[in-house]
Amino acid sequence: DVNSLSLKQWYQRRVRAGTPGWGGYPGDPGQPGNPGAPGRERGLPGYPGAPGAEGECGEPGPDGTLSGNTDPSSRTGPRGRRGYPGVMMKSDRAQVRQYTIHSQTDQYPVCEFDLYELARLNGGRTPDIPSDSSKRLWKGYSALYMDTSSGSGWGQPLSSAGSCLKQFEIQPVVECSTNPGCEVKFDESSMWMSTCPSEESGETIGDHLPKFEKEYDINNPEELTQYISRCSVCESTYPWLAVHSFNDRVPDCPQPNDGKFVAYKLWEGWSLIMAKDRGGGVGQDLTTPGSCLRRFSPLISAKCQHTGTNTDGPNCVFQSANAEILFVRNSEKEFNDSESVPSLDPQLPTYFSRCAVCLLKILR
Repeated sequence: DVNSLSLKQWYQRRVRAGTPGWGGYPGDPGQPGNPGAPGRERGLPGYPGAPGAEGECGEPGPDGTLSGNTDPSSRTGPRGRRGYPGVMMKSDRAQVRQYTIHSQTDQYPVCEFDLYELARLNGGRTPDIPSDSSKRLWKGYSALYMDTSSGSGWGQPLSSAGSCLKQFEIQPVVECSTNPGCEVKFDESSMWMSTCPSEESGETIGDHLPKFEKEYDINNPEELTQYISRCSVCESTYPWLAVHSFNDRVPDCPQPNDGKFVAYKLWEGWSLIMAKDRGGGVGQDLTTPGSCLRRFSPLISAKCQHTGTNTDGPNCVFQSANAEILFVRNSEKEFNDSESVPSLDPQLPTYFSRCAVCLLKILR
């Protein structure tokens, strides 16, 4: 009944609803909302910022004040505690070092210090060291170089313990290779340090040493070994150092400005670089005692071999034509390039540098 329904209700019953239309365009942004309430938890820390610019230098500070009295009559401080005992050979804290001494005679050198002799070398100043702070480990013969038939060889610096062999042998080495193996070849040779005449004897080196091949008799070895230098391997609680002057004056031992050590002279000599024969030889480190020979001689080597030119048996040549000795030159001495200095010239030693071996006592 149309009359009982409103027009709108009647229309909704009679007309079917249509499909939804397309969405409209976005509206304009609304107004900002009110600030929210503070969060409940703190956020993570941010990354470090870049370094700032360097600031300007500050003003100089005030002058310091001196504590105490500068009057020389003022009271000194208390005396310090007693120091530890000095290092001795029997001490658990001793750090021993090995050195080799060559006498250039047929006598074995002594390792223990002669304090009276050291006082003479040091201008009357007796070294403040125990005489037994250097002791002998073993004694032997002074070996320079071992040469092999293959052209290879080896030498020991005169400061090393390897240069002091306990026994003298004409050929003390065995040559080994992959083929044929190990063998002793009788064309190999050894080079030893020879002895020098003492100044008191008045002999020249040419008169002292045999001029020709000296045969080695195994039943009477002293006939030859009297011309082979003896040596001793020493252990010392103090380091030794060689210094060279590069002129004909014996250098002084170094003395530090900071007072950390004191140096004493052990012996004086001539500056040796190298001894060689038949192409082989051994050089010396100029900081080691082996580079400072106590006795000067233009000949210090003996070449020994199983067969010689004039002898069929083992022998040694003390004045070999192939022997060469290299010394440090006296830089203040003029040399004539066209002439050589005869080995018997009494001025010959002045052409070479002098040296000294010093003991360093570290002040703890």
